[in-house]
Amino acid sequence: MLDFNGKYRTVLSFKDPWCGTAIEIKKIRFNKYRIDWELITGEHTVVDLVGKAEGDTIDFRKRTGKDGSELYGYTYSLTDGKNRLVVSLVTPDKKIVCNFIRMKEEK
Repeated sequence: MLDFNGKYRTVLSFKDPWCGTAIEIKKIRFNKYRIDWELITGEHTVVDLVGKAEGDTIDFRKRTGKDGSELYGYTYSLTDGKNRLVVSLVTPDKKIVCNFIRMKEEK
């Protein structure tokens, strides 16, 4: 069973400003997730996305282009014993990859 719920912070390495500083994921329905991005400015952007979960990956990409051969959107993948999150943004022009590490829950 996938367990994407939780808070993640950006891995300290070269950061693309697009990646922000942290991300929180909450599953709100069968295939719908609420994503809260903390931007480098400290502001938050919250979006609800519907995606297809397969293995340790959620695919939020959509087909674009006249023939539907180009993909556009996000993939979220858990790695390293579900302690790391890799978020990829794919557009017809470029691909951005952000790495996050799961934050320990406060008790």
